[in-house]
Amino acid sequence: MVAPYEPYKKPEYDEDHTPATDFASLTSFIPVEPSELPELRPNKRTDFASLTRGEAKQRRMEMPNTPADHFVNIVTPILIILLVTSVLMFLLNVRFIYTAVHDMNLRFFAIFFVIGIVALNRLVVRDGSQEAFLYAFGLALAVGLYTLATTELYNVGAVTRGFTTQKRASARRCLATSRLIDSVTTT
Repeated sequence: MVAPYEPYKKPEYDEDHTPATDFASLTSFIPVEPSELPELRPNKRTDFASLTRGEAKQRRMEMPNTPADHFVNIVTPILIILLVTSVLMFLLNVRFIYTAVHDMNLRFFAIFFVIGIVALNRLVVRDGSQEAFLYAFGLALAVGLYTLATTELYNVGAVTRGFTTQKRASARRCLATSRLIDSVTTT
């Protein structure tokens, strides 16, 4: 049964038994030395690695994938690739309006670069980042080699100045190609 409501009554104190409220009397019972404090628990490490050190590794429970899970796992990367590739192709179309140099080369590289990044992200999600470092290094190496190989072709100055011997020949070819494209577009 529920007790009936009773209004709050202020506790009554005797004048002699009023608790002290000044700073000196409140801090008078604090121990001077930390060694005088009672030990609440034994000195024990509580980090995750220490707590699970002696236990056997538990197998990771995996739920079986349903057809809907397989569908989502297949369609999600495809949609991401399509979305990012469409934005890249738009930007390359805008670039093509101003400079029509090596357009198909850049498009080919951009498409496979996006596919590589999405595949690398899926690998990181599935297996963790430990195994993906090698693949990320490979992708970065491919991008670096592509950059070193093609910057000379755009007539903007080579990144590999001094390392390549055909600097002038490729610049002449680039200039001749751009003149040919200009003559075709003006006729």
